[in-house]
Amino acid sequence: MPPSKLTFISKQVALNEKGEFSGADDYGLQARQAFTNPKHILGTAGTGLQHVA
Repeated sequence: MPPSKLTFISKQVALNEKGEFSGADDYGLQARQAFTNPKHILGTAGTGLQHVA
């Protein structure tokens, strides 16, 4: 089976690279972590946010 050019990600939460919840009382930190995670996931898949529709 050839590799797919699609990467599906959903339901991002504020977990850091160690799997720990970030910013229990800091909603801004939670939001930053939740928006940082897709960049890391996409980078692992060999792509980036510039390819997100």
